Amino acid sequence: MEAERPTSSSQPFILEGVVVNPATNELTKGQKSITIEDKVMKVLVYLVTNRSRIVSREELFVNLWPGVFVSQDSLTRCISVIRKFWQEHSTQNPLVLTIRNRGYRITGKIESFTQTQTKFHRSRSGMEKVKYIASGVALTLGMISLLILFYCVL
Repeated sequence: MEAERPTSSSQPFILEGVVVNPATNELTKGQKSITIEDKVMKVLVYLVTNRSRIVSREELFVNLWPGVFVSQDSLTRCISVIRKFWQEHSTQNPLVLTIRNRGYRITGKIESFTQTQTKFHRSRSGMEKVKYIASGVALTLGMISLLILFYCVL
């Protein structure tokens, strides 16, 4: 079965509060960041890209290890690394569901990184407005204080 293709598999995204950066193979939660193996990242991105359905082990082998014979343990290890990180760094458990005799399905909230950045910039711009207003008020009060002081001295 052919996979659903992301617009760009190297674009960062947020999965259950963890920033996933396929271009650098990094997973970041708060201040903690780890680099995972390329194949582990490819498994994660493939499952996220196909999150609307169950992905069979055979499909993963065909699409991620094309023309190469690998043992079942290779995929099992990749899934284990993904699960371990989310067990340690997120409230979502399990993130990767094993559907007996069928394959895997990923769960959890997925956001594009650009949507989250846009939300952050919008909220930050609101905070900047408050800072500008507060600065203006403080400057005005400072000027009034100086004028009062100047007139008292005269």
